Amino acid sequence: MSHRVVMLWRGLLLREVRENKTLLLYTPAILLVVGSLAALQIVSLFAPEERGGLLSLILGGLDGSDAAAFAPLFTTVSGLYLMVMMGGAAFYLAGSLYSDRRDQSYLFWQSMPVSDTQTVVAKLVFALIVVPLAYAFALVLAALLVLLSTALYALSLDIPLRGIAELADFLAASVGLTSLSAMLAMCWLLPGMGWLLLFSAAVPRAPLLWALSTLIALSLLEGVLLGSGAIDAWIGSRSSPWQYLVFDRADAAERLLSYDMLAGFLLGALLVAGAIRARSFAKGSPLRVLAGVVAVVLLLVIAEGRVTQRAVNTLQFANPFFDFDLSEGALSPGERL
Repeated sequence: MSHRVVMLWRGLLLREVRENKTLLLYTPAILLVVGSLAALQIVSLFAPEERGGLLSLILGGLDGSDAAAFAPLFTTVSGLYLMVMMGGAAFYLAGSLYSDRRDQSYLFWQSMPVSDTQTVVAKLVFALIVVPLAYAFALVLAALLVLLSTALYALSLDIPLRGIAELADFLAASVGLTSLSAMLAMCWLLPGMGWLLLFSAAVPRAPLLWALSTLIALSLLEGVLLGSGAIDAWIGSRSSPWQYLVFDRADAAERLLSYDMLAGFLLGALLVAGAIRARSFAKGSPLRVLAGVVAVVLLLVIAEGRVTQRAVNTLQFANPFFDFDLSEGALSPGERL
């Protein structure tokens, strides 16, 4: 029985891999090439005209130093990598269930011994785990390429490789922190994933546009009718990179086990359950399912926002456990305006 389950999930995930090569293979490969070329161009700028050039000073300065201490700086500037990954995952989730309805392939899958729950969860697992792993693998390859190219380039200029071990430590720590940030980001954005899956399973066309416009409309209506900003606080919290950028491995476990992460998981689970229900009514009226789930989620978000008294503005990203108040000129977790 367990073997059959493993083979079933293996088949479902392989289907997603085959149908999304652009997201899983081509885009990480382009990032790998572009990132490696940019890094090599930077290294070439350090090319010394003589033995005691800037590259020699850098490698010599790294010798014996704690180069891994600079890894958080690299994590901060790796925002482009995370943005591409999350953007690609968003487009994938918004179109995944919608494309099945558009080409009528969901009829084939519903005739197979595969439930709607397994189909939807497989797509979620693909975005939540497989996609970040693919991009992390591209980062590892880029780091190895940069390390090898730097070493060969230095040797060609007769520059001693005194700090090459520290450079390797720096790259390893940077890739590790960025990969952790990617995994944490996908967990943190689980409500957004469920929201996109719900609209992908229910609306007749343009699910990404419907998902974004509905969110904006609900936010405006809350402000006009209730005079509150719970939805804005949630959006501000979930879109803030400070909530999932990891600068210390121990920090990742703390954030993963926080109240707000748990609240996001519960809300995301409700939205994913709505997507499963809407898909099962693909020939009927999934819009009724969408309206009901959106109403319940809206009430939960507003109620939770008032209980926790979230606040958000241009200087602060609201989150009961990871608020970052920039109004005093420094990051201070846990403070509210």
